[in-house]
Amino acid sequence: MNLKAIVASRRFLLGSIAAALGFSSVAVPVLLQPAGAAPTEGSNTTDGFSAQTIGTYESCTAYFGLVKANSNLANFDLVNNTANPELFAADPEFIADNAEFIAEFPDFLADFPLAASDIVPVVTLTDESNNIVECSPMPGWLDEATWVNDYFGGDATSIPEDGFSYPFSYPGTGFWLLPAVGYPLEYFDFASQQDLQFIAVTGTLRFESNLAGVSVLSSMVNLPTTAPFVLAVDEMYESSYWASALDLVATAPGGSAEQAALLDSIVSGFINGPTMCGGDESGGLLEPDPNYASLIATLEALMPADQDVYCGALNIVSLWLVDAAIQIAKVANAPVTVTFSDSAPASTSTSTSLAPTEPLVPAFTG
Repeated sequence: MNLKAIVASRRFLLGSIAAALGFSSVAVPVLLQPAGAAPTEGSNTTDGFSAQTIGTYESCTAYFGLVKANSNLANFDLVNNTANPELFAADPEFIADNAEFIAEFPDFLADFPLAASDIVPVVTLTDESNNIVECSPMPGWLDEATWVNDYFGGDATSIPEDGFSYPFSYPGTGFWLLPAVGYPLEYFDFASQQDLQFIAVTGTLRFESNLAGVSVLSSMVNLPTTAPFVLAVDEMYESSYWASALDLVATAPGGSAEQAALLDSIVSGFINGPTMCGGDESGGLLEPDPNYASLIATLEALMPADQDVYCGALNIVSLWLVDAAIQIAKVANAPVTVTFSDSAPASTSTSTSLAPTEPLVPAFTG
């Protein structure tokens, strides 16, 4: 497989990663109603309603078009507590088949430890009508360029042309995208040939594998509920992230609590009135404030160097600050510890000692 040729197109990058990892061999996830079917023999899945085979789940990113505005993040830390020290060794066949791709992105295997193995993260989403979607999370980006182009999805209001300065910058690689719970997601319905909305009221994460005799435990079971995006000023002001945005001003170089309080008052005036800003867009406050000049200087330092900040634009600047606070929260909430361990031996009522077992051998099928 020539992955380099595929990833040359930024538009199809995330879907290409899905195919490269072998996680997507079906067209779309199946909308299911819960059933009581038992797990498939030989699989360690705990899901009773899945009709799909391990490794055939559609990419959550491809299905819902996940970008910054409708997703949260996961960063998987795999812990091997099994008897087999080579459990997570890279698949030589995968490396050989994708040598050109790995040469271009040398940190790929280290950053995405689930690659090329039969360890599959699976998200289960349920809406208020008890419809269920199952899909597999995918890596969000490979480098800073794909972080900008694919994760941010060309959202010019949220990513300045000259890139980010303090307080939020490129977080590095190793992050996977999780569909947002409680936020409108869209998918293409082939039956009606139109985009339909799916709002999950619950979302869970589990791991399936073909590793015989291995239990898989995740520190994340319920998906995070970090609001992935806010658009309206009144929504921004009422969100729990407004306080975090003000704290970015208070703790920025040259910032202060007084500047943050003034920004809070100005934005409150935009929403609740009366406005504190003059009618001329290039002007300042109607009533002078000793902290205004320093507030503008702090905000311009937080924005790209060519961005001029004035009173009438502080609502837009504040939206950017809230978005930065949300991204910081996403990264902070991303770590997920996935622990693999040998299954406990069956209990016995006799005192007969158990015979030693052979070292665990992974039963990879991919």
